[in-house]
Amino acid sequence: MKKFLKQITIYGLLVLLILNGISLVVFYIHQKSKLYKPSFISNTVENQNYDYIILGSSMGLTSIDTKLVDQMNSTSGLNASMDDTSLGTHYLMLKHFLESGGSTDKVFVTISPRDVANKNPKESTNDYRFLPYIYRDYVHKHFNEKLGPTHYLSLSYWQPFVGVSYYNLEMAASSAQALIQPNKRNRFDDKGNYSYPITGNPPKNELDEITLAWENPYLVKIESLAKENNIDLFYYQAPIYNLKVITLDPKKNLINHANKINDPSLFYDKIHVNALGREEITKIFANEISLE
Repeated sequence: MKKFLKQITIYGLLVLLILNGISLVVFYIHQKSKLYKPSFISNTVENQNYDYIILGSSMGLTSIDTKLVDQMNSTSGLNASMDDTSLGTHYLMLKHFLESGGSTDKVFVTISPRDVANKNPKESTNDYRFLPYIYRDYVHKHFNEKLGPTHYLSLSYWQPFVGVSYYNLEMAASSAQALIQPNKRNRFDDKGNYSYPITGNPPKNELDEITLAWENPYLVKIESLAKENNIDLFYYQAPIYNLKVITLDPKKNLINHANKINDPSLFYDKIHVNALGREEITKIFANEISLE
C-alpha cells in the first residue's frame, strides 16, 4: 500500500511538473509575440516616447484612430486599449506600458458611467492576457490585490498550469498561432487601433441622461501613477448613442463626447461607433486635444 501511494505521488508530481513546464512554454511564446495587447505593448514601446496614449476597453479601442490624430496634429500616439476590460485593467496596462520601457506626455483614459461608479471592481474578461507576465511583480501584485490570492490568475504565479488550463483556448491554443506568426495581432493594427464595420445594429433608444459618480478605487491609482511619472491625465467619455453624460467634479479633466454625435448610422451598437463614426469622432477629438 505504501509503495502504491509512493508511486501515485511520484506520478502526480511528474504530471504536475510536465503541465507547468508546458504552461511556461505557452507564456514564453506569448511574451515573444504581438498577438494580445500586453505582449504587443511589451514588444513595441521600449525606449519609445509618445505624445499620448489611449487607454480603455472596446470603447477606447474603437472610438479613436491614433493614426488619423497623428496625421492631423503631427503627433505620435498609441492605442493601448483592450476590449472587455475595466479601470482596474487600464491601470495595469498603464503600469505595464511604463515597466516595458515606454513613456508618454499624456494619457487619455476612456471611461464608462457604470465603470467609474463601480466601488468593488472584480476580474475583467480579458485580464488573462496578462498571464504571460505573471512573474513581473506588478502583475502578480495587481491580481492578488484585485482578485485575492486564491483566484486562478493569482495562483498561476505558483502553478502556471492553473491559468493556462482554465483559459486553454485563449492561451494554449492561441500560442500555436503566436508561434507560427509572432507578429500577428488580434484585431488591432500596428498602432493598437481597431474599428467596427459599418454594418451592425444601429441603436434606437430614446435620449437619456446620467451623472458620473467617480467612485471606482482604480481612479485614484491611475491618477497617482500618472502623477508619479509626470504624465498629464485626461479622462475621455466616448460617444454613447442618445446619452447625455454629466459630471459634477470639476477636478476631473474630462473630455466629454458622450452626446457629440447622434446619427445612428455612425454607430455599430449603442456604445460603439462604427468605422464612419470613428472617423467623425476622431476628427473632433484631434481638434480638441490640439488645443490642450
